[in-house]
Amino acid sequence: MNRAERAIFQHLHPFMQEHGFERYIQSEAMWDKPMPGGRWRFTVGSHGNGIYWLYPMVSVRFHQIEEIIDADDDLHDEAQLQSTLLTDLSEHPFRRWQSLLPPRRMHYRFTVLDEHFERDIQRALAGLQEIFLTDALPYYQRFSDLAEVEWVLNRAKDEERHRYVHAGRELAGLTAAWLLGRPDFEQLLARYRTPKGQQAASFDLATWQARIDKLVARLRSVPRGQGLAVREQA
Repeated sequence: MNRAERAIFQHLHPFMQEHGFERYIQSEAMWDKPMPGGRWRFTVGSHGNGIYWLYPMVSVRFHQIEEIIDADDDLHDEAQLQSTLLTDLSEHPFRRWQSLLPPRRMHYRFTVLDEHFERDIQRALAGLQEIFLTDALPYYQRFSDLAEVEWVLNRAKDEERHRYVHAGRELAGLTAAWLLGRPDFEQLLARYRTPKGQQAASFDLATWQARIDKLVARLRSVPRGQGLAVREQA
């Protein structure tokens, strides 16, 4: 962690503990809270030296989805292992996602200068606390529902997809649809087996279809609609 990240962690940690979040990893300003069948995560990312930028990220993980996908290492990459949905709140597209969270007029990225370090840290702290209460908590509450997660992965417009738009989004979307017993699963599968446009050009089609088929074979060994039990617990 750089100087700003260490300082924001020390100041923000008691606030996060008040809301039931505990530190996840020693080397980052990252906190987790268990939810039925998964976990919530709040992260303050940072980069810079002398001039630092702090930015909040929120994510939700459904263990069952990720464990099914990750049963073999070749089905998704390390960055995708951690979260089922992930949103960097400092990204400009986030501010257009009014269907997911209330529209807000505030800065989601905070600048900290060495010459005004304590002042800037206090301003960032106040902003991060407000973002957590007004943006992060509604996000966690909504996406503790597996049906909402499935909607974002499979039905939302491109700018409303929270996950990194890699192959893992389709794999997670198929898994969520299966676990919820979505009746048009076969149509969804056909759509994802034949990617179009820029996405189709980004990887080898035969390799991609082999990954899809491997996942579907695994899903067919899991009772369809099993995710409804997780949904009812949330």
